[in-house]
Parts: sequence; structure tokens; C-alpha cells
Amino acid sequence: MNYVFYDFETTGFNSNFDQPIQLAAILTDDDFNTIEVINERCRLKDGVIANPGALSAIKAPISGLSNSQSFYEMMKKFYKKFSEWSPAIFIGYNSISFDERFLRSSFYQSLHEPYLTNTKINGDIKNSRADIYKIVEVINCLKLDTIDIPQDKKEKSILKLEFIAKKNNVEQKKAHDALSDVEATLGVAKLIKQNNKELWDSCLLSRSPEIIQEELINKNHYLYAVLNRDKLVPVTLISANPNNPKELAFFSLNHDPAEYANAKTSEIKSLIKGKIIYILKTNNFPILLREGDLINQTTSIQDKNEYKRKALQIKELDNFRLNINQALVDKQDDYQVDQSTDYVEEQLFAAFTPNADVAKKKLFHSTEDKKIKIDIIEQLEDGRAKEIANRIMYSDYPDELSEDKKNEMRSVIANKVFCDDDVPWCTLDKAKKELKKLYDSVESKSDKDYLTEIENYLESEERKYKSYL
Repeated sequence: MNYVFYDFETTGFNSNFDQPIQLAAILTDDDFNTIEVINERCRLKDGVIANPGALSAIKAPISGLSNSQSFYEMMKKFYKKFSEWSPAIFIGYNSISFDERFLRSSFYQSLHEPYLTNTKINGDIKNSRADIYKIVEVINCLKLDTIDIPQDKKEKSILKLEFIAKKNNVEQKKAHDALSDVEATLGVAKLIKQNNKELWDSCLLSRSPEIIQEELINKNHYLYAVLNRDKLVPVTLISANPNNPKELAFFSLNHDPAEYANAKTSEIKSLIKGKIIYILKTNNFPILLREGDLINQTTSIQDKNEYKRKALQIKELDNFRLNINQALVDKQDDYQVDQSTDYVEEQLFAAFTPNADVAKKKLFHSTEDKKIKIDIIEQLEDGRAKEIANRIMYSDYPDELSEDKKNEMRSVIANKVFCDDDVPWCTLDKAKKELKKLYDSVESKSDKDYLTEIENYLESEERKYKSYL
């Protein structure tokens, strides 16, 4: 299967309210030969204030924040390109916990279907997701010599891409440039697969919930979970969340199941906190390894027999499994209550797209007739989609809106930017305070010059948004 290596550069770390300003991707075949490359930048959406710390880290061209193509146009290009490249394995560096969240949110906020990277494309052939960072964690955890892992002065492993690339002579032209990072990630992936194909193939079995179930859970009494850079835990499946089959509960075989057989539902939370039970989401590329050459060096025959005995014992504890099921359902219910929000940016997981809206959104993207786009907005059943579509019209086709509508949207945007409340997005006031801290911490002339560019940008944004009031 082909691979899609991709990377974002963003205005901050909140995938709901920050946004990508650069996105790059490389399509390769199974041997990592490049087939096609895409690299695009976009301007900021009205109302998005870039975090000065994020800009300073990636040294983003300040002029591009206002002069590039729109966010909507960029995401439209990438949705089309990623659809053309499918089916594929979508892969990055720390992509599961960062880039993938931004990708889904960005597709959602540009009126596209957000789950493209793990959606069935041709019948049973499905896109799936992997993460080179997690594979590097395996290498570090098992102390494999697949690639060289750099260390700091305290002999602690450094797993950041730029250091991994440099240590292994992988070219990275400019750290924190999306295309350069994609090329470096691809280079590291090539080394890993070339030097240890067994490791590569074993880790890739965790790329989708279906493969995890069929190839790992169904065929093994127990597995080894790589939970971070240096923690390997033997585990066995207890059960799946009845309301979310991709959320699995595993029992740590470092403990005796008999001690917890009578645990009540109210006690399960403490077992999770105490790392006796681990909750893993199979759509997040959790690394689960089978007994084999990768593990044999660290596990004795006696341990293996004991793990198997405990795993079989767990399967007999019906009440324990039922109580865990209820605890998982309760935990999910509590989370859904806690996550209720009035902000459309945070409502990606609030509901599925109504079937009637799917075709309408496709027509919205494909038609060049602005009047038809406006008619489609009125027909959309999903209130989230209506709001997002109106924002797209304001951003990309403002001449189609009445002055009253534009003034209404400008007022909302200005109030967001100048908000004094404790809100989850970057306001102008937050950006100014962050910039002051940066001025106090940098010494080089080039860094100070770049901060001056950011300061000028913020002043320009402030003038613009004051005119909206």
C-alpha cells in the first residue's frame, strides 16, 4: 500500500482554535519512492490571532499570514489530493497526537468530512494511520540498534525529529518547515524499514482497529504494550467499551488478576489510575507487539508461561469484565457532559453529519455559482455546517453577502479578538503578553528582529479589528 507522509505548521497548539498556515505531504509507494509532492501555505482566518511563541518557533514568513491563499482554498486542495491518493497509510512524526488532530479539525472547519485518514475508500480497502515517533519510542524502549538515538548531557534519550534526523545523517533542510519535516520523517522511515523490517511490519499491525483485532488480539493470549519511550508492559484484553468498540481495556500482567476479581465499578477508576488497567484507543496507533524476536531477549520462558496463565484467568472473570464495561460507559458519559460547548470549533465530535448534508456539502465545494452556494447553506440541516459555510462565504466570497451580514460577522470577530474573558483561543491581549515574554528571553539580533515583525503584525491586526467595531 502507498504511504502519505504529511506535516503541519500551525499558529499554536489548540487544534480547535488555532489553524495550519503550512501543510506539506509526499505520496510514496510501498518502497518509499516519491510519487507526488504537495506544499501549500495559507493566510489566517479572520479572528485568528497567531501565538507569537508558535510563530517564533517555526519562523513563519509574517507576510504570508495575510497575503497567501485562504484557509478554505488550502484545505479544499488537500482534501481533493488526499482523496486522490487514497487508499494509503497516512503517517507523520508525532502526527497522531498533533497533526492528525489539526487535520480533522481543519477538514471539519472547511466543510469537509473529517475522518478521511481512516475511512473506507474502495469497498474493504481502508485508509489507516501510523506515527514514526511512536515507532522510534519502540526502538528506544527495546534498546534496538535500528537507528541511533541521541542523548542529552544527562544521558536521557532525545526523540525530537530534528535530533533524530541529524544523528542518523538524514537531511533536514530547515527544522519546522512542513516540507522539510516531511522529507526528514520519510528519511527516518526508510532507515527503520531498511534496517529492521520485522520491527516495521510489527508496528504497522497497529495502524487500524480492524488489524489490531484480527492480527493481534484474536491470535494472541497476551501482547506487549509500548506505553511511552521506555515502558513495556505485558497486557491482555479484558473488554471493549460497549458504546465505543475502539476503546479497549487491558489488564497489566505484571499484576495478579485474582486480587482484583471482585473489584466494583466504583473501584475501576483507581485501577486505571494505578496502571493496573490500561485504556487504549485502537484508532490512535497504540503500539502492541506480539511475542517474538523483538521481545524474546527480555522475557524468560517462566514469565511467558505466567503471562499466559494470567491471561486465561482474566477471560474467566465475567463479573470483573462487566464492571469494567460499566466503568467505561460511565467514564464516556461523564466526558461527554464535560465536553459540551457553545463554540462550533469544539463541536466536531458532537454529532455525525446528517446523510442529507453530505451531497449538499460536495456541491457547495464543486459549484462556481455563488448563488447556489448560498442556497445550499439554507438547505443544510446541521447547524454546525451552516455556521462554517457562512464563515467560508465571508472569508472567500464577501461580495455575495449583504452589508448587514458582513457587519454582523465583523462584530462577532472583533469581540472574539478583544475578549477579556478566560477563553480557549489566542486573543490580542494574550498575544501581546506572550510577545513581551519572548522579548525578555531572546538575545540574538535575528531573533529580536523577527519578534519586531510579529509586533508589527499584531499592531496591524489590532487596527484592522478595531475598524470592525
